[in-house]
Amino acid sequence: MTPIYESDVEKLCIELLEEQGYRYLSPEDQETERGELSEVILKDRLRHAIDSLNPGIPSDALEYAYKLVINLATQNLV
Repeated sequence: MTPIYESDVEKLCIELLEEQGYRYLSPEDQETERGELSEVILKDRLRHAIDSLNPGIPSDALEYAYKLVINLATQNLV
């Protein structure tokens, strides 16, 4: 039986997610967008996504939506 390596599983998962429209960021790419590895949300990308998905929405409403998502990430969900 051929052994299964963690790297093989990771590659398969990345391929499956890319097929669904996700874009893979290497660890090096992520470092430029995160202050720390513990930051789960890429804040600049989130802000851009909220703005581009909601044209015509007042900026204060967009800021409110952004803060709601950021605050979810800081809550203890356990």
